[in-house]
Amino acid sequence: MASYCTPDDLLELIGAPVRWGTAPAPAETTVDDLIERKSDIIDGKCRDRYTVPFAAPPKLIIDTCVQLVLADLLPIIYFNSDAQLARAKLLSAAAAATLADIQAGRLSLEDDDQASQGMGGQVTYTVPTDERIFTRDQDY
Repeated sequence: MASYCTPDDLLELIGAPVRWGTAPAPAETTVDDLIERKSDIIDGKCRDRYTVPFAAPPKLIIDTCVQLVLADLLPIIYFNSDAQLARAKLLSAAAAATLADIQAGRLSLEDDDQASQGMGGQVTYTVPTDERIFTRDQDY
């Protein structure tokens, strides 16, 4: 099983000094299990388009894994505070949208340029012609 983020990745984003295994933070083994479960979810969403597990996961996959794990951890660490519950919902929704875009082909992991990831669009180029694209007889 692959793990696409680490407990240290999570600590960077929690925004408060937390030590795994000290109240109210769960034990590091619990966090590792949660990371593995969320990594499996990512693999399931990416399986149709990519070879999983990723040997070297793209930054977008790491960030998505962090979002999924934090969505579950924040309410626990902060005793279900309203602000952290709202933050958890936003993280979960953002991760779900990213995975849906990857699964549907709207977002590619093959582009190494991280700035272009997440835009959900594709630039196409066509050669201009003098031919009319729409033909409809009109009486003016």
